Amino acid sequence: AVSFGDTPRIQHAPEGDTGVVLCNVKADPKPVVNWYFEGTKISNDKKYQIHPDNHSLKIHDLTRDDAGEYKCKAFVFTHLSSQIKDFDIKLHVQCTTITNMKWSSLLLQLLVLYEEDYPLVFGISSARIAGQPCKKRTGKLCLLCGAL
Repeated sequence: AVSFGDTPRIQHAPEGDTGVVLCNVKADPKPVVNWYFEGTKISNDKKYQIHPDNHSLKIHDLTRDDAGEYKCKAFVFTHLSSQIKDFDIKLHVQCTTITNMKWSSLLLQLLVLYEEDYPLVFGISSARIAGQPCKKRTGKLCLLCGAL
C-alpha cells in the first residue's frame, strides 16, 4: 500500500534560494513518483529536479511564481495489482527580507489578507523592517516598501 507518512501539506521555502518540497512516500515495491504544479506535470530540467531515492522535488531559484499547489503522485505496479495515490502540497514562498531602511525615507503599505493556513508575519525593530511570507498570483504582498 502507498502511504505519504508525515509529509506536511503546507511547506515553506525562501525566495531566491533552492527550495525542496518533501514527499515522504512509502510503498513496496518502490513507487514511481511524478510531480505536478498547478495541474501540469513537472519534468527534470534546469529548474526542477526530482530526487530518485526520497522523491523530494528540488526547485532552483525560487520566485513567488513557484508558490502554489503541488501534487506528488505515486504509482506502484506488481504482477498482481497496481495502485495510484496522490498527495496535495501547498508551497508558500517567503519574501526576501528588507532591512536597514531609514524611517524618514520609508513609505510602508501593508496589505493584510487573512487566510487560515497562511499567517502574515512581520516585524519592525530599530528602523529595520522584515516581512514574510508572500503568496503568488493573487496580488497579495506581505510588505510593499519604497523610498519617498
